[in-house]
Amino acid sequence: MICPECGKDFPDDATLCPHCGAEIDGAEPPPPVVLVPIKKNRTAAIVTISVCSVIIIASALFLIFWMLGVNELKNDLLRDWERIEADDDIIYTLQLDFSEDTVEYAFVSDRNVKYKTISTLNYKVISPNKIRLTDFGQDITIEFNENKTMMMCTPSFVTVQPLDYWFDFSETGEEM
Repeated sequence: MICPECGKDFPDDATLCPHCGAEIDGAEPPPPVVLVPIKKNRTAAIVTISVCSVIIIASALFLIFWMLGVNELKNDLLRDWERIEADDDIIYTLQLDFSEDTVEYAFVSDRNVKYKTISTLNYKVISPNKIRLTDFGQDITIEFNENKTMMMCTPSFVTVQPLDYWFDFSETGEEM
């Protein structure tokens, strides 16, 4: 036990303090309560809130620009893309005609006499430079030249070639 008068320790069965002689009634006074002020770390809270805010804003801006890129690719695809080819003495045109969610692949003979749809494929724009042919699960990377009159598709839409080039002749004023 601790003596309430002198604060020194003494045996539990003692009735008098052996150091100062004070009478002990058997109860030890509670130790004094010391209140220590807690310092709030405001700097850490401000830094945490600032970092979280920057991450949220950066994520929102990334999502906005990503969606703008997806919409721009959708708009750029919605035209008639063509490729002129020759086989022996026959010149013909292959066409890709994009709509909102399908692309029609067609053959047009020289002089626009014969038009034949080769296939119609479902697609979905999955990023600012990629579409997915949903019928096959194939992703196609799309790139344009600066004035968007030429489109490069990797891999090819329609052949086993690693890439295809398609042209929008309407932008240059030429008609097929």
